[in-house]
Amino acid sequence: MKKILCLIFAVLCLFTLSACNGEQPEAPAATEPEAEQRSNVVETDENGQTYYLLADFENYFEASQLGLYADFGKIELVSRGDEPEMVTNGEGSGHITISGNESSWMKRRPNLRISTTTGYFNYTTDFSDMDYLSVDIYNCQDYEVEIRFYMNSQIDPNNTMEDRYATHPNNPYNIVYSVRLQPQQWNNLKIPAEEFKLVAYDDNGARYMKYGAEALEAVGGFHITFDRAELHEKPQEFYMDNVRAYIQK
Repeated sequence: MKKILCLIFAVLCLFTLSACNGEQPEAPAATEPEAEQRSNVVETDENGQTYYLLADFENYFEASQLGLYADFGKIELVSRGDEPEMVTNGEGSGHITISGNESSWMKRRPNLRISTTTGYFNYTTDFSDMDYLSVDIYNCQDYEVEIRFYMNSQIDPNNTMEDRYATHPNNPYNIVYSVRLQPQQWNNLKIPAEEFKLVAYDDNGARYMKYGAEALEAVGGFHITFDRAELHEKPQEFYMDNVRAYIQK
């Protein structure tokens, strides 16, 4: 017992001496938090093709970086464990419910934007070497549904968002690419790079079109637009997964 008391007394004296000398016990090293953002995500598939991973719906933070416009609706994460048939890559996908109605600003179509300048995947904005854009979309409706793709420029302010008019099918400077989704099944879409275009302006302010590699040199974002809800009897539903920009060999 006497030895134990002496030992406690010695420890107390040592602590007091350290405090008097202005020394503090060394704190444990802080652990690095797990990075929430993946950078320069260039991957290789089972066939040896390389691609930029644009969206994969693996976690809430990633999904929250997607831009939703014109009273879009909502995106809910789905796990492979709960709905294995609704995931095509990784452990999750996005369950999309489209609203968008006549109150939407200028009656714009509900619009999902995958940004290349901000967000979860911090990759390049130069997609001039892209071969095609690949997207997996499950159409929950029992009929075909048309959706539209387009991109906007990173640097030209005249090419931001939809240009209000440029995505209208009847406009001579229409920049959208339309796809029809087969009902109640997964649709693996492959949009060729040459189908992407944008409206540009020459030194005199005259409009002209850029196509393919030239248009994709400075991408601000890829967009997917859907019909507004009032064009259908009920809100449309889709699942989306595995959005990739494949690079030319």
